[in-house]
Amino acid sequence: MKKLIIVVLTLIIGSTQVVFAQSLAERRALKDYQESVLPDLQKQINSATGFEVPLNIKWAEIAQPGEEENYSNDAYFTNVFFTPLVKALSSITSDALGKEALNAKLKGINIGYDPKTAPSSAYENGVDFKDGQLSLNFKPFSNASDVDARAQAIVNLLESKL
Repeated sequence: MKKLIIVVLTLIIGSTQVVFAQSLAERRALKDYQESVLPDLQKQINSATGFEVPLNIKWAEIAQPGEEENYSNDAYFTNVFFTPLVKALSSITSDALGKEALNAKLKGINIGYDPKTAPSSAYENGVDFKDGQLSLNFKPFSNASDVDARAQAIVNLLESKL
């Protein structure tokens, strides 16, 4: 039996990371999301923090093969990662103390998916903050309506670390 080896190449263009996934359809769907949706999300994140925060999105992890028709659906990436993140950051920076603390300690945000460790509902197990890096590890296209629960997990972690 032959094994299929999937090679994922990453090209950095400015601050946008474009991933070349397995199929042309996947590459097109990712490029469309990165060009049409991600810039507004980055603006929302920067507005919530009050400064430009670097995003490290592990597209090869969060873009599941064969699901490219769902990438543009808010329930796939947006409501799982970005909407809870913006909501949490806005909550943290709702006063001067929170803004100062976040500005002093947050250096970047990592977004990924590890199927071995991503929680199905205990979202506090999918967030981490070390060395100024906030990391989110959630399963794409999973429990997308849990925006508030994910946001609260992020808030709880940041409040304990800032």
